[in-house]
Amino acid sequence: MYVLSAFFMATYEYKGRWWLPGKEDDKVSGVLSYIPGESIELELIGNFSDSNQNAISNLFVEERVSVIYGQASDGSDISLFDCGNSIHRVFKADFSIAKYFPRYIAIGMLLPSINEKKFFKAKIKMPELSYWLYPKAIERVLLTDNDRISGINIRMDNLPEEERVAAKTRLGNGFSLSLTREANYNGGDLMFTASFEQFTALVIESNKETSFKAFYEKTVRFERFLSLATLRDVSSSEILLFSKDSFKEIGGRPHYSPIRIDTVFHDSPNQKKISTPDFLFNHETINKRYDDIIRKWFTRDSQFDAIRGHLLESIDYKGHFSYINFLVVIQAIEGYGLRYRKTDVKAVVKARIAQALKEGKPIGSKDITLADILSTLINDYKDVTCVNKRMNKAAIIDTRHYYSHLTEKKKKHKVDGVKLFDLTYQLRKLLLCCVLSYLGFTNSEIEQYTKDCNSAIIRGYK
Repeated sequence: MYVLSAFFMATYEYKGRWWLPGKEDDKVSGVLSYIPGESIELELIGNFSDSNQNAISNLFVEERVSVIYGQASDGSDISLFDCGNSIHRVFKADFSIAKYFPRYIAIGMLLPSINEKKFFKAKIKMPELSYWLYPKAIERVLLTDNDRISGINIRMDNLPEEERVAAKTRLGNGFSLSLTREANYNGGDLMFTASFEQFTALVIESNKETSFKAFYEKTVRFERFLSLATLRDVSSSEILLFSKDSFKEIGGRPHYSPIRIDTVFHDSPNQKKISTPDFLFNHETINKRYDDIIRKWFTRDSQFDAIRGHLLESIDYKGHFSYINFLVVIQAIEGYGLRYRKTDVKAVVKARIAQALKEGKPIGSKDITLADILSTLINDYKDVTCVNKRMNKAAIIDTRHYYSHLTEKKKKHKVDGVKLFDLTYQLRKLLLCCVLSYLGFTNSEIEQYTKDCNSAIIRGYK
């Protein structure tokens, strides 16, 4: 199934008045341009500096503003955080043009700080998530009368609440993580054009009010899990937070207004085609063990975080290749061997030394070597077809030492170019198996998932 992501980057423009906290009487007109996941730029006609300063002196003012408030022409409250600025441009005019470049934006609320503990829930959209777990929130029903079709009815949100929540996992520190089936309806202008949307959302809840940062960290961690599952870079297209300070009462119940928060540090969603056969596994595949796997993924393990990060950095082909790609993978493999397989690697060292003594040969290093780590890990997956049992270990070792230590001495077995690309491809599959083992997958499960996966990460046709 090959489909294009329905998400395309939109540019938002907010014309309004802007001010610094505590200085509501000193507002400046300007325009905010916002491209989610790419850029945030505020252009002011004037500036926040002392009005007694002339425009020329402002050329030499450099300031970083912690918070800027604004109200857009549509009535939206906007908060901008950690704002750097550019030089004010002045020509013959007696006023300046100031540009600010915030690192964070909140639309829908005036917040004193990005670390303010104001939120109890976040709802996140990711294009890949709806394909990983199909939402099933909209149903097309044919109405019949005497065996004749009399009309078509679109039924939305017909699932009971317990079925709308496809999975709910309780994490530590009062957080829970849910995958929910969602549907939206837009009647269009004068009801002439209607559109329907269904999607699977990630919902993160906290039993106490907490900050955007805490929700954002968990969002990114789930994005990385989905990157592993789909074998492609995953980023959210929308992060909405909910605060008990922002709601309307309808029918005697509070309906909380969403506050959209974003940061320029967050990547925009992947625009490549989504191909479900490329997924390593989906929710249905791991449904019975999903809770255990996701809890393991969210467990704080500083030793594993870098290894996981190296794997995810390497999985999506960026259109170029260098020895850095190789180093990212081999260093993660070394780290995994030393941190999680050290006992078995030491056994390989002892066996290597014993064999050398038996044959009357030099025993070599008594310490753990990269060759010992590779031998251990390759043997771990001797029954997993995608792992090459005949990897050129001499080439891996010499290439690793040459590029890591930048030695002048030429290494006999060092490779580069296409040979290094192919070597990296083989090692990446070994690293993938290591990460899956860490999460609790058995070798037979790894064999099944990799055998059924059509991704270039496994098939190697790129």
